[in-house]
Amino acid sequence: MKKQLPLALCCITGAIVIINSFFKLPSMQYFVSNYLLVTIQVSSAWTLGLGAINLMRNHGRRVSRKSENWGFSASLIATFAAFLVMGLFLEGHQQNPLYQQWLDAVANSISATVMATLAFYIASAAFRAFRMRSVDSSMLLVSALIVMIGAVPMGQAIWPGSPAISRWLYDTVNTPALRAMGMGLTLGGVTQSLRNLVGIDRSYLG
Repeated sequence: MKKQLPLALCCITGAIVIINSFFKLPSMQYFVSNYLLVTIQVSSAWTLGLGAINLMRNHGRRVSRKSENWGFSASLIATFAAFLVMGLFLEGHQQNPLYQQWLDAVANSISATVMATLAFYIASAAFRAFRMRSVDSSMLLVSALIVMIGAVPMGQAIWPGSPAISRWLYDTVNTPALRAMGMGLTLGGVTQSLRNLVGIDRSYLG
């Protein structure tokens, strides 16, 4: 029963969702919107709660043992506790001005800093990866340089035609490739879903 019951639930639930997508049956739509979607929301809430508890346990253990860089763990716990208290007890919860002020001052600033750091990291990684060792890598390097130059105002000042060529490369070369990748990912997702529904792939059972 430990394996048969989850397999049966997966197959039945997946079949209901597929039937509801192709056949607009009122009773089926009511069941999906009022039971399955609510179940997903409740499961997501429990998952977030368990993840938060596990995060606090791991970092609390690092703080109590004063492991390496335990100060970062203490900062995480303090920030988590502050946002949790404000989100639960302030009037308006997440819409409270104090909560929004803290969010802008802490979370948004840190996110912007991380994104800026990632931009420099990606640029340095691209510089190391894009080397003219073959015809393919040379084409990749040249097209990447043109797109990057055309995407910034400095590039237009250096070469006025760079934005137009950058847009042409993006619309004519990059977009069809992304669509082909999207089609491949979609077919792969359909194949994996069918394997899960019929019980061929049981890796999600643990």
